[in-house]
Amino acid sequence: MSGTATVFFDVGYQSYLPWLVDRNQIVDGNSKLEASRAVAQVAGPGITGVLIRVLGAPALIAVDAFSFLLSALFIGRTSRPDVVPDRAARRPLRVEIAEGLSFVVRHPLLRRMVACTGLANLAGSFTGALLVLYAIRRLGLSESVVGLVFSAGAAAGHARPAR
Repeated sequence: MSGTATVFFDVGYQSYLPWLVDRNQIVDGNSKLEASRAVAQVAGPGITGVLIRVLGAPALIAVDAFSFLLSALFIGRTSRPDVVPDRAARRPLRVEIAEGLSFVVRHPLLRRMVACTGLANLAGSFTGALLVLYAIRRLGLSESVVGLVFSAGAAAGHARPAR
């Protein structure tokens, strides 16, 4: 469920930014969004590992839910008014989705890219969850150490190669 919501959120914020900022601010806006995403990927696992150790998983899930409520509140306070097209002028969402899927399925390159990305994300989700359980239950690593290892991996993934 979280993965599905993430797909829609990722498409949504990338599509919304050009409407939210002036044309000459798009590069700066994208840079800030990417920087915040990278910081979350690097710092998130380490902080999560420590917080699970300190607060426990149930309390941390409640904190995470609260963070989503704060996010919704901040998004709701966006100062630009939303322009909704007239309902009679819009096509049904089902038709829009079917048209998009049809285009992707008929396009040989896009079809392969979607299949590859979908399978990689599915396998990555499985192995990521199992790796955490393996590291904690079998290897005896603490939640904090597992979080720091994931943070180090994310930092390495964001490191720039030497020139």
